[in-house]
Amino acid sequence: RRSGVFSTHERSRFLMASALGTGAAALGAVVWWAVAEFANIEAAIIAIAIGWLVGNAVRFGAQGRGGWLYQVMAVSLTYLSIVMAYVILVVRTMEEAQKAELGVMLLPAVIVLSFVAPFMGGGVGSILSVIIIGIGLWTAWGKNRKLVIEWTGPHAIAPMFGAPPPVPSGSDGGADPQGPPPLPPSQGG
Repeated sequence: RRSGVFSTHERSRFLMASALGTGAAALGAVVWWAVAEFANIEAAIIAIAIGWLVGNAVRFGAQGRGGWLYQVMAVSLTYLSIVMAYVILVVRTMEEAQKAELGVMLLPAVIVLSFVAPFMGGGVGSILSVIIIGIGLWTAWGKNRKLVIEWTGPHAIAPMFGAPPPVPSGSDGGADPQGPPPLPPSQGG
């Protein structure tokens, strides 16, 4: 039964894909933050792992279905995961005076800054980071390609074995209709 654009089953698949993808994105943001915080490096290579994790979570929640809607979801959640890691890092590195000056605008300002943070900085390292993040986004996109079923046919159905040969009748020199021929007498006996 259809209600609106999505059936109930399609809606539940979408919600499950959203929930699992969001969970994977949150886990990815924590991992990115933890590596940056404790190893004191910004490892953009983690973006590929986040793309893989989020892409698989969305695919699993969508029950193996794919298509542009799930691809956009996976890419968006992957980028949001990266942005959230930057939000945590920016807030932790800000001084208390800066936080007090921004007041209630702190979180919106940091979020906007975090959306563009991967593209800032300049230099070869920044270009490489953007490329690696792009690979992570492409990974999430590719994991949710539309499921394509190729139908072929129609195919002829042939019997597995040939038909049995016709049974010859007794008048034309074939087998006797009364039964099999007698066995030959035993030799020497």
